[in-house]
Amino acid sequence: MKTKMFVAAATFVIGFSSIASAKQSFKSMRNNQGTTGYSRMESTEMKSSFVHLEPVIGYTSSTFGGVEAKNGAELETIGGMQAGLGLRLGRSQLQFETGVYYSERGAKLSNLNYSESILAPGKASIEYKFKYLEAPLYVRYAFQAPESTHFFVKGGGVVALLQEAKGTASGALTGSIDMKDSVQETDFRAGVGVGGVLRINNMFSVLIQGDYQLGLNKVNKESADGIEIKNSSLALSTGLVFDI
Repeated sequence: MKTKMFVAAATFVIGFSSIASAKQSFKSMRNNQGTTGYSRMESTEMKSSFVHLEPVIGYTSSTFGGVEAKNGAELETIGGMQAGLGLRLGRSQLQFETGVYYSERGAKLSNLNYSESILAPGKASIEYKFKYLEAPLYVRYAFQAPESTHFFVKGGGVVALLQEAKGTASGALTGSIDMKDSVQETDFRAGVGVGGVLRINNMFSVLIQGDYQLGLNKVNKESADGIEIKNSSLALSTGLVFDI
């Protein structure tokens, strides 16, 4: 799953880079057409904006870092959704990115052996799903002029506030439990990402991006074995860019 998401993200980046190069070549041709052509080019030049709003929706694939399944159990990734409104500030190629996003994280512990249990013999799985409100604090660098079609890289930190935490069992065990009291209310993560912006006109663009986030603090409040469980996730999202 992680490999497919990285390949998809890389394909989009390459496509955006090609479009940007083609636009640059076309602009150079117009410059060589003389005074009349140059004046026409200047009249249609994209306006540079300082504030950029980016509503997005996407998919997350997450698991837990810092922990390993034991006794034949398996730790698996789970899928979730991500949606929100991004805010990007700056006119140069180096810009600041933040926003507010709803995001689902967690993991699945499967093939749990309960064969020795009188109450619940057999195999079971437990899916842990945590829902957050998140605010990224990223620095973003565009490889071409940001008012044109371009691709970019970004990195920084993420502050996430827990909204809901549940564990849902299936198989030999069934049912759901509220885990919010056992999970840290704040999750700090480091993040890196890549993406591209396809310019449509001087106020509107299409955005495609992918990022990887790794938790810096433990998710669990307490552990008898001293284990620190951390969120680890990949996300791929798409949306629009409105230049104000």
